[in-house]
Amino acid sequence: MCLPPFTVARMPRSLRALLLATLASAACGGTKGPAIHVAIAHAAAADHCVSGMSDDSLSSAGISQVRLSFRVHGSGDPQGSFLCDRLIDVGPEPPTLKLAVNGKASLDIFAEGFRMAPAGDPDTARAGSFRRVAMGSLTGIAVNAGTVPPLRLYPTQDFRCVDSTMSVGRAFHTATLLPNGTVLVVGGVVASPSDPTRDGIANEELFVTGSAELYDPSTGTFHPVMEPAPGARAFHQAALIGDQPPYQVLLVGGIAPTAGMGAQPQLGINTGLDGARLVPFSGPSALQAQAAGAEILSFDPTNNSATRVPVAGFLSAVFQAGAALKNGLAVAGGNAYSGMLNNTDLTAAKSLSVMIGAGTTHQGMLSTQRTGATMTALYDDTALVWGGARTPADPSGDLVSGLSGAAPSATMVTVASTPNTWFHTATLFASTASSASVLVTGGFEVQSGAQALDPPLDALRVVTVNAGAVSMTPVVLDNWAPADAACAADNRYRPAGWESAVSLGDQGPVLITGGTPRTIACNDCEQSPSNPLCSLHQASLFSAPATLSKLPALQIGRLGHTSTLLTDGTVLIIGGISEPLAGGGTRVVAEAEIYNSHTTVPPYDVAQPSLNDKDDPLFLELNSLKLQRAPGELARDPSTGGGQAKPCVDL
Repeated sequence: MCLPPFTVARMPRSLRALLLATLASAACGGTKGPAIHVAIAHAAAADHCVSGMSDDSLSSAGISQVRLSFRVHGSGDPQGSFLCDRLIDVGPEPPTLKLAVNGKASLDIFAEGFRMAPAGDPDTARAGSFRRVAMGSLTGIAVNAGTVPPLRLYPTQDFRCVDSTMSVGRAFHTATLLPNGTVLVVGGVVASPSDPTRDGIANEELFVTGSAELYDPSTGTFHPVMEPAPGARAFHQAALIGDQPPYQVLLVGGIAPTAGMGAQPQLGINTGLDGARLVPFSGPSALQAQAAGAEILSFDPTNNSATRVPVAGFLSAVFQAGAALKNGLAVAGGNAYSGMLNNTDLTAAKSLSVMIGAGTTHQGMLSTQRTGATMTALYDDTALVWGGARTPADPSGDLVSGLSGAAPSATMVTVASTPNTWFHTATLFASTASSASVLVTGGFEVQSGAQALDPPLDALRVVTVNAGAVSMTPVVLDNWAPADAACAADNRYRPAGWESAVSLGDQGPVLITGGTPRTIACNDCEQSPSNPLCSLHQASLFSAPATLSKLPALQIGRLGHTSTLLTDGTVLIIGGISEPLAGGGTRVVAEAEIYNSHTTVPPYDVAQPSLNDKDDPLFLELNSLKLQRAPGELARDPSTGGGQAKPCVDL
């Protein structure tokens, strides 16, 4: 039987990249399909992601070999099956491959770039000689496709730009991972209510949008979501409550334009009102904004469209804490801005509301008024609400129990020597049946008079809940200079508010990025002015039990952005507000970037070959097939003496 060819060729020398050709639908005989460009994803220039691939060749990025892996899917077979793999040298003319795809509907391609370990590398004896330099994939390629998107390799433990951008720059939006692996982006603040191409912020004032977009990791592209007159909201909470299409996402609270006033700014800079730098006030004047209610957004992936319906049972509020639950959402506290925007309207500040699925909303009460707090689901139907209290002396948090019941309740938590902050992050990184540990980072420290000024120096702490008892542990800085070091120290850790943090898997490390820093005690802005909307390129990785390490910088400095862990273990960082290092004024960001969390030295032990490389993109599938594959090597079948399991053979 003649198999359609899958060709590997080399691009013109000027492009310095590897090419793959897609499957040809014709019979064999030298027929080649269209080419795929495989190269390193590009870096930002002057705090902007420009379209295109990197100028770096695979070899200049340190890649000496590329491992290609293929998975095929039949019609109605979303899981698919491993087809074959091949290790190809970079430089010489690559071989032409043939793939057994008869009767299959689509194909997934995984590419990993490797280099050999240098002489004397201490990890070689344990992990072998290959070092994974970069990874990338394309999924869902039709076997008769006429064109194929470029395949971008993202360097390990580093950030690189996504080639596609959103249709509008946005910040303080939500990004929800859907069961099909795509990411739904909803709402946020924008620079203009009518011109999506404008990203520059004028007069330190912003507008609220209702638009939604979808990021598709299979192609690395954003697509607008079609829906009639979506309600605008920002600073809201979102959670998936339906895992079958059409997918249902519950949206709760946030700030919205006053009816008929969407053309007027809704947010401005004011450091002395309700603990936020960016609030529904500009100087002493109230802007045209109000608190948003709740609604369920139903997203249909077949036509990229959405509809929304209001939901009862939630108080309209801004700056609520929120925790996504299994098929549900819990929110707590907030400010019920309404009417003339009375900033002391705290009717929601002690509220606690929980909805599971699209069912009834259950109500409870916090121990004290909180705005800008965080809420983190822990264990056994419990959650931790942290910070956001009105004065420095208020309780540190609330331990909430009975989340799935009709009457959730909160118990006051006070931990000595803990700074009370607004707009920090709180990320679960360890949990058992009766204990949990949460990393709390950044935020603005609460001052007397319900003001928030600079982030506290001790902005990093681990809060541990053990059988209801709460304690705090400081975080140890690894390769960062302390936050209280001399202001001129370049390597000093900069505490920040409006950072983004995400756990990199079950019991995994935590990635912390960006934010806006102190502007008083030290001017920590990366630009010289003390701009209340200045952004950081800072990125760190927290590891249990309590260590923070410096990472390479973000491609774009950001605050108010989102970080979403994708199904392949990479993190998608979207939007935000940025003050470019090169100048040009503060802007709202439409670009996204990817952090590749996989390790350069894979967690593989050559002394235990039955333990596969857990950073392998096909790790789970190969294990289920009882195949072994070490880093930089081909899949092997131990039942046949370790011979290659499924080679992609030459044509």
